Amino acid sequence: MEFNRRLLETRRAMGLTQAELAQKISTTPIAIERWENGESFPDLNDLVLLAEALNVSTDHLCGKKNEVTAVSARKQLSRLNIIKYIVALVAAIAVFAGGFIIGADIKLKKENSRVYLPENVTVSNVGFSKKNGELHYKFTPSVVGKGYKYKITFRDYADNEFSYEIPVSDSGCFGTATDLQATFIDTVAVTISSTDENRIIIVATNLQLDGDNVSWDLAK
Repeated sequence: MEFNRRLLETRRAMGLTQAELAQKISTTPIAIERWENGESFPDLNDLVLLAEALNVSTDHLCGKKNEVTAVSARKQLSRLNIIKYIVALVAAIAVFAGGFIIGADIKLKKENSRVYLPENVTVSNVGFSKKNGELHYKFTPSVVGKGYKYKITFRDYADNEFSYEIPVSDSGCFGTATDLQATFIDTVAVTISSTDENRIIIVATNLQLDGDNVSWDLAK
């Protein structure tokens, strides 16, 4: 942009009349008019005074600053866009990596906490006794440890079932069927469960309760 147009636009932007600007730099309105019309150019001293009065640099009035500023602004905008892109990319990678790591960690913990049952699970040392009207039972599972659960189920000939969760110790499983009212039990089954699977093993049949006398057949 030429000097005369830059001077005209800057003066108007400052809200000054030609007379007001002339008064600020101790010259005449006619001089201002001639400069803005491109009929003449101020000397170095007047140029400095114009820049001070309009609160701009002499480079700005001469049309240099705007070009430099535009180039600089474009470069700065380009740098900012690149930085924003990099920041967004890093953030996306961090979120993805964080989610992947968390997911993998959860999966690993779940896998590590999973308890599996062996292919062959057995129950031994099965026994029953009755005292004071209550049936006591015992058995020894082949798998013992944290993560396993044990249950014994009595099924009578009418297909009624009575089940009891059983704690386990190093010497086996023991418990009492406190509410078992049946006199004849068709089958006795032990269920051994792990994290997501279970095995049901028939341990006795024809369990008969006659007073304090108990008899049964071991399952084959």
